[in-house]
Amino acid sequence: MSPRARQRISARPNLPPEPSPASQGQPPSDPPEVATAAPGYEWEQHLAFRNVFLLHFTDARDRAALVYVGNLWFEMALECADKWPDWPESATRCEMRAAAQDLRHSGAFLASVGTERKRSSLDLEDERLSVMADRWAVEADRIAAEIEAVLKGRIPDKWEEG
Repeated sequence: MSPRARQRISARPNLPPEPSPASQGQPPSDPPEVATAAPGYEWEQHLAFRNVFLLHFTDARDRAALVYVGNLWFEMALECADKWPDWPESATRCEMRAAAQDLRHSGAFLASVGTERKRSSLDLEDERLSVMADRWAVEADRIAAEIEAVLKGRIPDKWEEG
């Protein structure tokens, strides 16, 4: 990411947060520390295209070219961000909404993989993966729903100080 793009992101004004139960008193305590979900995954190197799209390009050079172009588009979008209207809410809230939407997409994709065993004849290992995909689809949807609830001002009890 260019220095100008980084500066633009940090310079974007933060609007006041929407009122929430947490803003009425003490903020909720931090959630327990957990290991990063995808250690070593450099998400900032894959900004535009989802991997569930890129998997259809079986030549690694084609995938790399699309990743490069996608990152170029992202960089260009950030370079022009000062010409756009401001977000209707803080950058953090917008990022969390986007993460929830991506989780919904991932959950739906996993659910699709989970139904493969019902539509196709899979070997035992792939059938197990399909069952696991079904379970993970539910988990991705649950996490997205929790993010959406927090953004609406409903802080999960497990994070509030007692």
